[in-house]
Amino acid sequence: MVDRICKSLGHRLTLTSAVGVGSTFEVRLPRARSKPGAARPARRATASLEGMKVLCLDDEPPVVDAMVALLQRWGCDARGARDRSGALRAFNGTAPDAVLIDYRLGEGDTGPSVYDHLCEHWGARPPGLVITAERGEEAEREAAQVGLDLLPKPAPPAVLRASLAGLKARRDQDDAH
Repeated sequence: MVDRICKSLGHRLTLTSAVGVGSTFEVRLPRARSKPGAARPARRATASLEGMKVLCLDDEPPVVDAMVALLQRWGCDARGARDRSGALRAFNGTAPDAVLIDYRLGEGDTGPSVYDHLCEHWGARPPGLVITAERGEEAEREAAQVGLDLLPKPAPPAVLRASLAGLKARRDQDDAH
């Protein structure tokens, strides 16, 4: 789980171990840089997701409704969909800031294949997560092939929020370059 969180936040996790001595886990975090003389902003317990446009795509209406409600409580502009056409209509045909998508969707579709289709239509590849109860390498491999991170179901809200904050930070960093 720590490895997945580190990957979703774009941080490197390393392990060194010696028999009879012990193990050390190390997470590399980027150092924040501030301009000389600039006031440092107050630290916040959690990163703001205010206004982040998030598409939630799952073929089970109760799951979509719960995800949208949770994300809206965090200040996101969250919209739900149960299929490709609903996903395209969610933000009037424009790409969201992030995508949360189930692995198994109706009619034999997988989340990564639907994501690829949506990206072609949007002309953009927003960051995202495949959230799934699937166990095994197939889902992880397919998600990675289209540039999505994998988050196992059930995803605790704190892990989901941290993952979204990581996606937002990655998107903001890409926009700055």
